[in-house]
Amino acid sequence: MKNQITYSLDGVDYIVNIYPKQMKSIRYRFFDGKFKVTCPYLTSEKKIREGLDKFARKLVDKAEAQVLYTDKFIYIFGRKADLTLPNGSIDFTNYPSIEYESKEELDRKLKKMFKEYLVGRVNYYEDLMSIKEPYNVRVRVMKTRWGTNSLKTHTLTFAMMLVHYDPEIIDTVIVHELAHYFYFDHSQNFYNIVYKYCPNYREIQKSLKKGIRND
Repeated sequence: MKNQITYSLDGVDYIVNIYPKQMKSIRYRFFDGKFKVTCPYLTSEKKIREGLDKFARKLVDKAEAQVLYTDKFIYIFGRKADLTLPNGSIDFTNYPSIEYESKEELDRKLKKMFKEYLVGRVNYYEDLMSIKEPYNVRVRVMKTRWGTNSLKTHTLTFAMMLVHYDPEIIDTVIVHELAHYFYFDHSQNFYNIVYKYCPNYREIQKSLKKGIRND
């Protein structure tokens, strides 16, 4: 069996990386513009291609639907905005517009705007949850977490990626991290606080995990 083949979909040739393993069924995934197929040993190329014919379109469509930021558009607070790189502007309903002359400038201004937004929302929930010691707020690129709460520095750090999602989704991450002020674990007591201030936490978290922005 080949470890790599090419599969054509809508006139586009995609690389398919094949990983034989001790397993009973074939699994198809798509990310970074490539297909990844894990399958039982001795699976034929014909069988793999039959599966691609069945699943490839859906996998590619799902991956494209989860794209949040390209040279043509960006999702901000769950809404899609057109981009005209290298320069242009983005208008908001409740915030000043962002004008930029490069992608780097856009990223800087977007980070600044998002931090100001988070500070406001954190302050709101601190008052609501009777948290007496205000937190410091940071924003940085994080690939494996949406937020963290540092007991040592009393700092909340949020993933920059959150800026692409609906405010209601962002609020669930804020509430989750602030709940650690009371319980620095994920016990039932911790989740009792989370659900007190975010009754639909579970449903919203499912949307976040699936990459659902809003529209």
